[in-house]
Amino acid sequence: MVETARAAKAAPLRRDAVLEAVAFAAERLLLSSDWNEVAVEVLGRLGVAAEVSRVHLVRNHDTDGGLTMRLAAEWCAPGARSYRGDPVVDGLTWEPDHTRWVERMRAGESIIGAIETFPEQERPALRSQSIVSLAYFPITVEGTWWGCIGFDDCDDVRDWSVTDLEGLRTAAALLGAAIARRHQEELLLSAESRYRSVVERIPAVTYVDVMEIAGARMAFISPQIETLLGYPSERFLADADFWFDLVQPPLVVRAWPSTRNTGCGTSTVSGSGSTTPLRPSRVRMDRSRTSRAS
Repeated sequence: MVETARAAKAAPLRRDAVLEAVAFAAERLLLSSDWNEVAVEVLGRLGVAAEVSRVHLVRNHDTDGGLTMRLAAEWCAPGARSYRGDPVVDGLTWEPDHTRWVERMRAGESIIGAIETFPEQERPALRSQSIVSLAYFPITVEGTWWGCIGFDDCDDVRDWSVTDLEGLRTAAALLGAAIARRHQEELLLSAESRYRSVVERIPAVTYVDVMEIAGARMAFISPQIETLLGYPSERFLADADFWFDLVQPPLVVRAWPSTRNTGCGTSTVSGSGSTTPLRPSRVRMDRSRTSRAS
């Protein structure tokens, strides 16, 4: 549900400009691998369309003193003061003065209006930023209140139109989706890093074959292969048949007479010409096959 704030001077947002800015935000956030890289650009486009003085992207931060506001990004119109790094906003605790904001935003509701209509305890921090009217929308990431995006008007009491507020709320949802996507990517990268750390330290060669229409493709092989056979792992990844060139043919036929796409043999010829016996062990996965030779 979108609230509207009515005040003395009507200054409706330009509907088409806001919708265009939201479309721009969607495109930039979708194409960027990291929302941080395009955040200021997106805020600027929204701020110009909304004809406001300042746009803040506020991220919640847990500290010993409680939940605080951190400015993840900021855009300011010409002449408007920046508060990035200023304790007036950046690092300010939400409670007790802004308990109403916390409760409403956790419930998915926005804070919109002229600050003179707000509770007295909320006004000092807002007045110190020269804010006359504002519209702040919660950002939810994976079901949790992450922070908010705020639009400050330091010139006029605004009459925010329902259509424009819907557009700005959509922008908040787009930011939440981009932040969630980046978080998931970071988790995957962290898991991959831990996996590589483990397999690169065990006393065995670990590799992953990915099944494709043309057959199996080696997607990863641990660096221990160079110690075992004298060839760098990059050589095996670059040439799909290099592994089979090293495996002694009679042994391949006896082990797997129906296919060469096994990724495993019982002995190989190393770079020095010596024969290296292997004890194969394979684990079949949903879409890949992880094998180990020691």
